[in-house]
Amino acid sequence: MNMMNFDELLIQVLSWWPKEIVGSHDDFADPKKSSSIAIFYESTIEPISVDCGSMLLAQLDWILFSVVDDVSRKMLKVHPHDIRSDVLRHRFHELLHKVAIPQLRGQAAWDGSFEKNELVNYLTVEGISFE
Repeated sequence: MNMMNFDELLIQVLSWWPKEIVGSHDDFADPKKSSSIAIFYESTIEPISVDCGSMLLAQLDWILFSVVDDVSRKMLKVHPHDIRSDVLRHRFHELLHKVAIPQLRGQAAWDGSFEKNELVNYLTVEGISFE
């Protein structure tokens, strides 16, 4: 994968998502049951994310899904492309600071949730200190 910044990663991830997702009225009648949004994600978007060849894209996609899922609990229609990129950037970079960077520094065991070279390239492009 070429060295990409956050905005380029987000454009790629959003290309996997429809402009609008409409949930079901009974999505949250049973909290133990997956919502129609989660079922849609797992069957349609997640396979693309898993097969994309980039752990950064897969992690950012998971962040986007978590926001879409939160929003879908409040309204039936969700527009993933309208979610503020600064919210997604903040959550994504928070994940990097809490999970990825400590692994790079050897402060936590490497768990395979990121690919080292890709992560280092991204952090460098974004100007995020990791040493």
